[in-house]
Amino acid sequence: MRGAAHHQRASPWATAGAVWRLSSAATAAARLEPQMRRSAWSAPRASSLRSFALVAGALAAGGALALASHARADEVDGLRSLNLQVYGHLDQHCALGKIDDADFGDLTRTGMRAESRVGLDCNVPINVNISAAHGAIAHERYPQGQGPYAGSVPYRLEVQIPVRRPAHDVVTRSFEGGDLVAAGQTINTGDGIAVDGMNLSVALGPPVGTAGLLAGHYSETIEITVTPS
Repeated sequence: MRGAAHHQRASPWATAGAVWRLSSAATAAARLEPQMRRSAWSAPRASSLRSFALVAGALAAGGALALASHARADEVDGLRSLNLQVYGHLDQHCALGKIDDADFGDLTRTGMRAESRVGLDCNVPINVNISAAHGAIAHERYPQGQGPYAGSVPYRLEVQIPVRRPAHDVVTRSFEGGDLVAAGQTINTGDGIAVDGMNLSVALGPPVGTAGLLAGHYSETIEITVTPS
């Protein structure tokens, strides 16, 4: 399989794509913009002690002493609340790693497969769309073959995307190459985010035809596009 990588950056991140060789999407810088509003508050005032009086007087035969006192506390002022509001924003980002093309060499061998682990780190749930140019490892000039000789080799693609929901999980899908032509197929990570990479595996099947494969060079292009879900 062969393909050319391309690099894409958008702010806020909207899409990231790769052609078999997955390329990085620059992360958008995260920023935190706290804004704080504070209302003043006042401490309660202690009440003053008022009027303390001592009254003495002599009353009839022998006299008597009278003592009176009076104390009153003012009501405590109502407490005012303290409001603290903090704001922040974090841009969406998604980063794709890079892998080399897969060269199967001699296609007459059976049971061949290629595997690769791709860096994938997104801070939002994503859709992963996968499409293919031919749907098979096809002869560059005669994909339909000539005479009794076949011009293509079928394959099956398996995709594994570890996600966190926050618990760990793995989203796994597999597709026949023929299912990837035109609009392709889309994998949705649901409410999970992909931060632990993505595993790709391509397994070749036997060629269609009884005489074997037509001589020549064979190739396929698989395109992977990642967008926020």
